[in-house]
Amino acid sequence: MATATHHKVVIVGGGAAGIAVAARLTKQVDYIVDIDPSEKHYHQPLWTLVGGGCVKRETTERNESSVIPKSVTWIKDAVTTFDPVNNSVETADRKTIGYDVMVVCPGIQLTSEELGGRLFDSLHGQLPTLPNSTRVYPGHGAGSSCGKNLSTETWSTIGAQRANNYALAPMTKGRFVEVVTGGQNVPAAYFSYDASLNSKVRPVFDGAEPVALSLAEALAHRDAGAVMIDTRDPNDFAAGHLKGSVNVGLAGRYAEFVGGVIEPERAIVLVGDDGTAPEAKTRLARIGFDSVIGYLESPLVAFEANPDELGRSSRVNVSGLEWVMDERDDLQLIDIRQPGETAEGVIEGALLIPLTRLNEKLDALDARKPTVIYCAVGFRSSIAARTEVLVS
Repeated sequence: MATATHHKVVIVGGGAAGIAVAARLTKQVDYIVDIDPSEKHYHQPLWTLVGGGCVKRETTERNESSVIPKSVTWIKDAVTTFDPVNNSVETADRKTIGYDVMVVCPGIQLTSEELGGRLFDSLHGQLPTLPNSTRVYPGHGAGSSCGKNLSTETWSTIGAQRANNYALAPMTKGRFVEVVTGGQNVPAAYFSYDASLNSKVRPVFDGAEPVALSLAEALAHRDAGAVMIDTRDPNDFAAGHLKGSVNVGLAGRYAEFVGGVIEPERAIVLVGDDGTAPEAKTRLARIGFDSVIGYLESPLVAFEANPDELGRSSRVNVSGLEWVMDERDDLQLIDIRQPGETAEGVIEGALLIPLTRLNEKLDALDARKPTVIYCAVGFRSSIAARTEVLVS
């Protein structure tokens, strides 16, 4: 015989949407039930990257019990029948569960091949039917790890895309999936951290300006474990910076690169050109890095008055690198570009370690050897050369 219960709110589905709704409603409603048969919770918004081949499926996986809000009752079962007339559902275990309000968010389940196939259907089946003059706006900026070969343009047209976009070239669906998933960027280390944050209730970003710090205060925070992020141009950083600083310029993919080299939740002190601290803090907040203590006030004045606190970075051009390679047999050369870039060619003997994974590979490097790091234009190498043994 089927058993019957009644609850104020019944949520069908324990995916990202179901958990987010449950977490929000717990502040307003008692007696919430979430029905989902799965032992595992998959953060499916990240599956775009899984389908693109640059994130492993395991990265998106959590135990379902760990993401259900504490005040929500989890019924490990599957809904088989909806009865809106009687405000109830029936489960596979023949339970009848009544409700005052029901929220239905069962989600989707797709493999990477299916995701790639759906993208093919959209690009080759639907979009080409639109007029050439139809405007196209990007969902991500150039260089984002959420896409491949992204343009720097802020808008385009179907006609321009039809003529120039490799993904719209004539090909079979199978070949399309191979092409679109090949050479994807190695994702930044913070991606899995953000996937976890997205399943939790988070405070709203306050937008308040960061606190101005004196040099003594900034150094005290550094000595206590905070990381100093210098957001200036790499050439300015090389000329002089506070010892121990990490250079991630605001002009580039600032938040993504910070998330790739700095541990989540580590305290941060900002050092940068006057007036840039609010932007630097806000962009970090967008990836869940909310631990900005403050910023160094008038850094150039502080540098001039305290030269003993400064360090300098060595930078070499192509001819300089050729000279070093001829002179030093023990040179350690590190290429921190992404796989899609290194596929076009590398310097013989270089270690291939994408910047977003450098922290994980530091133990494999020899700190006693003279080291040169290179990328495409010198921006990422300045980020990586954050210890005295590394040169960009």
